[in-house]
Amino acid sequence: MGTRRWIAAAALALLIALAAPAIAVAGTTPTPVPTATPDATVTLVAVGDLMVHRGQLSAAYSHGVYDFAPSFRAIAPRIKAADIAAGNLETTLRTSGFTGYPCFRSPTAYARALKGAGFDVLTTANNHTLDGGATGVRYTSDYLTRIGIKHTGSDNSGATYFEHDGVKICFLAYTYGTNGIRSPFPGAVNRINLTVMKRSIVKARAKTDLVVVVPHFGNEYVRTPEAATKTLARALIDAGADLVLGSHPHVVRPVERYKGHYIVYSMGNFISAMTNTYTDLGIMVSATVSRRGGLTKVASLKVLPVYRDLSPGKGTSTWRTVLISDALKSGASLITSGDRSHMRVYQTYCERVFKGYL
Repeated sequence: MGTRRWIAAAALALLIALAAPAIAVAGTTPTPVPTATPDATVTLVAVGDLMVHRGQLSAAYSHGVYDFAPSFRAIAPRIKAADIAAGNLETTLRTSGFTGYPCFRSPTAYARALKGAGFDVLTTANNHTLDGGATGVRYTSDYLTRIGIKHTGSDNSGATYFEHDGVKICFLAYTYGTNGIRSPFPGAVNRINLTVMKRSIVKARAKTDLVVVVPHFGNEYVRTPEAATKTLARALIDAGADLVLGSHPHVVRPVERYKGHYIVYSMGNFISAMTNTYTDLGIMVSATVSRRGGLTKVASLKVLPVYRDLSPGKGTSTWRTVLISDALKSGASLITSGDRSHMRVYQTYCERVFKGYL
């Protein structure tokens, strides 16, 4: 009797063992099949120094209100046409006590005008970041966040990310110095330190598709990049950056293709009241970011020369930015014959410096 029970128990155990895999398969959620990352194309527009000198403050002020929108009205359609637009904010923001060079402290209306013109991202690491002290650093950062402009370079902001059509782009910004002003608190401004920069690039690469680094470097008013500037820019590419966009010299500098990546050594001024030759010339960098088969890269890069024009406006002077190719067209409004002559010289210059990128 005991033997018969043992055989029956063994047979039952065998049946359960044989049925278990089928039961497990029937009750298990199928493993999802990974889907391919969709292809995408994103246009990125970047510009150089966005400044506010005394002349611009005076021109924007009327009946107790500052309005900087006219400065960007002619160029805004080009900015807004991009999927992502970035620029270097070379001033600080505040609510009163506005000043121009050498200590830039500008009305919040300037930031609103930039937002209205189509800028999505502003870098804030430059030699004028600390012009407003600790309060200026924090207020500038807070106000940009409040109006919906992403920013990086100061106030411990770290990297900032912007995503379009599933393509995530990281922006990092650093400056060579702050005109001798000491940082009022740790992390007030990102200073150029290759070790730190490399670490940040590696960290960003792990969670983004493309890394853009904006160093504020190079000698002012010098149109040829220094050996040290080239060495730093190339080191950033070697560390994993996909695109390097330089600012600070207040004049444009050439574009270099290095190991399949682009380095723009200086985008020059986008808006300012500087009058020295070449300081009223800047460039808009238009980069086509392509993702194919899961690989994201800057597929192509173009340069659009811009000119800072002092037009009569509605009875008052208006410092504004115009695209040279548009301004030279017959019938362009508010362009004087002197400006046309000046822009033709700059156009010829850009054809030589940016050959292959226009």
